[in-house]
Amino acid sequence: MEDNLARELELDEQAVAWEEAYAQPAQQPYEQTVPRIEPIPQAAPLTKGLTKFELFLITSFAIIIFGMILLNVQSSLELSTASRSVQDVNAQISQTNIEIENLQQQSHELSRYDRIQAIAKKYGLELHEDNIVNIAPQE
Repeated sequence: MEDNLARELELDEQAVAWEEAYAQPAQQPYEQTVPRIEPIPQAAPLTKGLTKFELFLITSFAIIIFGMILLNVQSSLELSTASRSVQDVNAQISQTNIEIENLQQQSHELSRYDRIQAIAKKYGLELHEDNIVNIAPQE
């Protein structure tokens, strides 16, 4: 029983060559590659700078706007100064009116008939109705 199933086979060179030829993976069918289309590089559009006229317009508008802002600030300051002056003058007018009213009240108190009679009696003066002249106060 020397004979067993696992025996050595003698292979000849032709059989090995033939087997290697068929043992290679089969060649894949030729795939036709789609040619890759790359866009033609185009130059980026040149951005032109601003023209001299556009720069002049932009600068002119900027100067005009800046001037208007300064004018607005100046007129606001003048308005607040004038408003303050008007308030000061109104305060002086009120104070003067109060002083005038106080002086008129004092004048009326000093010119009361009974007060004049008391002073005249104190100094021994007599009242003659023919010599009295009434003067209306001017306001």
